[in-house]
Amino acid sequence: MRSAHLRHARTVYTRRADGAVRASIVLSCAVFLAAALSGCARLPDVGALIAYASHTDTTLQWVDGSGVLLMDQQHERLRRMLSMSSAPDMLARHLPVAAAISNAPLVIGNRLMLLQDGPAIEQAILDAIRAATDHVNIETYVLADDEVGRRFADVLLKKRAEGVAVALMYDSFASIGTSKSYYDGLRAAGVRVLEYHPIDPLHARRGWNPNGRDHRKIFIVDGRTAILGGANIEHPHEVDRETYWRDTDIRIDGPAVAQLQALFLQTWRTEGGEPLPSAKYFPIIQPFGREIVRILVGPDVPNAIYTTLVSAIIAAQRGVQVELMLPSVSDFAPALAAGRSHYQELLDSGVVIYERQHAWLHAKTAVIDGVWSTVGSTNLDRRSFLFNQEINAVIWGREFGDRMELAFAEDRAASRRILHDECRQRGVGARLGEYIAGVFSYWW
Repeated sequence: MRSAHLRHARTVYTRRADGAVRASIVLSCAVFLAAALSGCARLPDVGALIAYASHTDTTLQWVDGSGVLLMDQQHERLRRMLSMSSAPDMLARHLPVAAAISNAPLVIGNRLMLLQDGPAIEQAILDAIRAATDHVNIETYVLADDEVGRRFADVLLKKRAEGVAVALMYDSFASIGTSKSYYDGLRAAGVRVLEYHPIDPLHARRGWNPNGRDHRKIFIVDGRTAILGGANIEHPHEVDRETYWRDTDIRIDGPAVAQLQALFLQTWRTEGGEPLPSAKYFPIIQPFGREIVRILVGPDVPNAIYTTLVSAIIAAQRGVQVELMLPSVSDFAPALAAGRSHYQELLDSGVVIYERQHAWLHAKTAVIDGVWSTVGSTNLDRRSFLFNQEINAVIWGREFGDRMELAFAEDRAASRRILHDECRQRGVGARLGEYIAGVFSYWW
């Protein structure tokens, strides 16, 4: 199933000049909003977690390329971060919750680049891989034997010929159509290839689990550079000549890459991958820039990505204006129907809904108050929150937040606002289709 574009970062809140707080959310196809807004039995009680966080003294840990900062340095970093915000009280309220839901640190000293849409994302990934001198580690959901997939294979084979270590992990379910010869060609050149949760039970290494899927998209080069987001290694599906693929990734240069590297290596070991060649997986990294990055993964307990998003959405009940941007087309029509079944309730609650026109919205991004942003692989649906391996980068800072706000404004200008009357006038057939789609959405 295709991803979602989330803007209002897991509920983004941005403060306007008039002092009003605005939240903008952009989701995409696989969006089952009921799971995000009302929760489900197997997901944490976010309200209880927020109440718990308000009575604890848990604090976020700050690290750089050398390790954990001293306490006075951490306090100074926190003071500077709050001073940059146009809504410091909101961030101050959010910090205890952020600390309570995950022990993932805030990593300073990173340089970030926002990447938008298929060609630009593909070029950025290939350029990063071509620059590799030590190793390349890739974790992807879809690995297709098509025009794009073959370009990636050619670059990986070239790097192997240069002596660069290459490891590639792909999801068995999502990549089921890729030919055996594609993988055999990579293996013959010395690329370490690992199939995540094989669909064929005879190939299962640690118990058969076809429902667990690796939806992450991570590209790591030399332990210093990483790209993550919504884009797979495949040629985007075409709807018509006027509709293009709308995706978002982020390139990270700096100490935060070590968090992604550790996650990749842990997943590789857990999945029973063959030993990886010796490489400089964790080089000493000097600061590349000024951005603060936090890496959140799923699924975990409590689900940090889900809880972060919903805790922000809850703020909408305190007078925050929330904007949702959703897809108008998808390769899986029931996903659109399931999401649309919740439009009326959302509109009645004051949420503003847009559908992106002339684009296949596949990104998952969000921004809160212009200083809290996220880019990742997580859809707003139960599959992403409960079953899938997911990855999101949370960025704390105005500079990147401004770029996210600009991207959202550009998408909004190319979108159509959904009005109350439009939802009320839906026919019986449309409503029935939405209901049926919602019933079966649990297994998408």
